[in-house]
Amino acid sequence: MISTRKKYVISTVLWMFFVFLAFNKAYAQQEKNLPKLIDLGSKGCLPCKLMKPILKELQVEYAGTLIIEVYDIYEKPDLGKKYNVRLIPTQIFYDREGKELYRHVGFMSKKDIINTFERFGIKLKKSPQKN
Repeated sequence: MISTRKKYVISTVLWMFFVFLAFNKAYAQQEKNLPKLIDLGSKGCLPCKLMKPILKELQVEYAGTLIIEVYDIYEKPDLGKKYNVRLIPTQIFYDREGKELYRHVGFMSKKDIINTFERFGIKLKKSPQKN
């Protein structure tokens, strides 16, 4: 026989597991509906180093409205092949449905990144400022 306490613990753990699964599914669905920028570079690349603070600033400024992924292709060479990277840094812009819109090779300013999304009809909204 299973004791009442064990039943309670098992039911609580199962409930927490299902809540976790539901949350992850909702979060993944939310991310699918956001535009995305993938930056592929390396730690030793000067333009990549110059872009690092710009990308971090954009991640904070547009959190929840834009996905930014930054990868070092020497640490993850499979991504260089997957995204067909020839030179670094390479930026790949995606729309809300995950369709590739544009590729750029070299340094990009914050303004250029925002303008590129806008050129394809994607108006980025800043995240609410946290006090």
